[in-house]
Amino acid sequence: VHEEQTSSLLEGLAAGRLDLLLLAVPLGVPGVSEIPLFDEDFVLVMEQDHWLGGRADIPREALRQLPLLLLDEG
Repeated sequence: VHEEQTSSLLEGLAAGRLDLLLLAVPLGVPGVSEIPLFDEDFVLVMEQDHWLGGRADIPREALRQLPLLLLDEG
């Protein structure tokens, strides 16, 4: 099991050093087969007293006002 940036993992796959990759997003790389494993919902987590806390639904416009946090690139 290896944890690396996607580009490095793809290089390992192409070179034959790795047999399989588990990735978060489809890549559409020529010569590579992709099989979806999971259909996972994302959830927004916050303190109850946050201005969006306690709501059942949050409009997309409200999300646009929030800073965006992402995983490291790759």
